Amino acid sequence: MRKFFSALLAIALLLSVSPFAHAQSGGFTHPEIGELIEFYFTEGMPSFTIYGFTQYKVMEPGTPYRGIRSSGTRLIHGGMDTLDRSLERMFNSLDGQSKEPKPIVFDYTDVLEDYAYQLGLLPIKERVKAIRLLAGFDGVEGYEKLLDIEGFESIDVQKLTSEHRDFSVDKNGKTYPYRVLMFYIEEDDWEQIYYERYGYIQMNGEWRLGRITKEYFSEYRQRIKYLHGLADTDISALTKAYAEVMRSSNWNMAPNEVAALESGTVEGNQVIVKDTNIFRLPATLTYSFTDSWLSSVEYKFDSAQAYFSAFVSLYIRYYDPVTIGENGDMSWSLPDVIITLTHNDVAPTITVVPRQHVENTSVG
Repeated sequence: MRKFFSALLAIALLLSVSPFAHAQSGGFTHPEIGELIEFYFTEGMPSFTIYGFTQYKVMEPGTPYRGIRSSGTRLIHGGMDTLDRSLERMFNSLDGQSKEPKPIVFDYTDVLEDYAYQLGLLPIKERVKAIRLLAGFDGVEGYEKLLDIEGFESIDVQKLTSEHRDFSVDKNGKTYPYRVLMFYIEEDDWEQIYYERYGYIQMNGEWRLGRITKEYFSEYRQRIKYLHGLADTDISALTKAYAEVMRSSNWNMAPNEVAALESGTVEGNQVIVKDTNIFRLPATLTYSFTDSWLSSVEYKFDSAQAYFSAFVSLYIRYYDPVTIGENGDMSWSLPDVIITLTHNDVAPTITVVPRQHVENTSVG
């Protein structure tokens, strides 16, 4: 679709009433991409436009989308649709059975793309079953079941098994299995060309829908390829993204090592680096240590606008936040770290902590 065009525009903050008592929308020139961005919250869900064109949107939980219910600010609750129900409703919607426009183009992505023809021949319930198995929702043992589905009798089960990878996210001290499906859609309106993503979390053995997002950004394939939860995603691409937030540090470093690396000041169990930046945003950087080992990395900003800018920069690198709190806090649960963007009218922060084994673990 549209490429980013370089521009220098004055910063202007637009304020309105918000569900969590801060600016619900903001218009500003993003320091990294140099474009005029307008940022919005609707029903507590973020979205932003570039020069008036929507680029990213988390679908409102209060309004069913394609007849599907997602979880909203609370990642987990009983009203979330199951995997099978959400996909059945999605396909019914694509056939024109919802208020959303019927797309003129629908394509599978990731591991499903190679089997688009076979999937297209199946009735909806069998198609949903095949997607569930192909995308790894039933684990490595599920791939063998594909052989019983028409059109999949000769599928390379060994290849799917060898490439299988489990994903998980942390929420409230528990670890939950997590997977994502993504589809490419074009509507008759030329502006409506986007990727649609469905993020699922497994609770008590049942996969349920946590989040639906739309990404209109056509250069998706030119960015960092890792998308947490997507079956065939490239985990090696995370190295660059981690390096930006961790700089040259790692979790095994002691305070004196970090202080020497950063020319920072040791203050108790912290190393503080002033006048630095992240994503071209001025920040104060604090390394915190527990038992003499690095335990968190925090960037503290000095303006409300930095919160909006930081969200866009985090989205560009890490895609969809796993949690979105009613107070505006968001988190990205990745294989090795949890990144949290904390809202504050005066000093928003980005905090990075390692993902550690938690005693109270949910295995679905």
